[in-house]
Amino acid sequence: MLLFFDASEPIGKVDKQLADAVADGSKPVVLVVNKWDLYAGGVKQKEWVEYLRETFRTMPWAPVEFVTATSARNVKAVVDTAQRLFRQSRARVPTAKLNTILRSAIAANQPPPDTRGRPVRIYYATQVEVAPPTIVLSTSAAKSVSEPYKRYLLAALRKQTPFREVPIKLFVRGRTKEEPSIGE
Repeated sequence: MLLFFDASEPIGKVDKQLADAVADGSKPVVLVVNKWDLYAGGVKQKEWVEYLRETFRTMPWAPVEFVTATSARNVKAVVDTAQRLFRQSRARVPTAKLNTILRSAIAANQPPPDTRGRPVRIYYATQVEVAPPTIVLSTSAAKSVSEPYKRYLLAALRKQTPFREVPIKLFVRGRTKEEPSIGE
């Protein structure tokens, strides 16, 4: 999905609502800043990227491209980025690799204890779906895995898997028959 912004105008409420809908739908997205030729002298691309990251905190993984549609400048790069995201969203990571990544992440930062003070154990992870990549964690206490810890695990997965620029769905399930909780 391509989400276009006009470089000469600030981001509005509708832009934010649309971005939230994209994030909620776990869709890969390229943030495209159009009319860059008209605005390039005033603000550097790096500053625009920071502005977009700050505005759309739910999509820190989304790549940003700058284009001038009237002259087709950088349009090929946008298409290439969209194709790269398509491939990333369809990738599969073997369970063994996911578990290696998670073991390293857990060794560096243990999950907080459960409500009874016992350590939460993460037994294994497996990828159950693509487009978007969906990963299930089997734990001793699903409800005790906090949202900040889920974000930490997602960041660790994002760094070491092909899912660097696409959303990842993370489901955490316990050993009992409780409902799974959803991460990103």
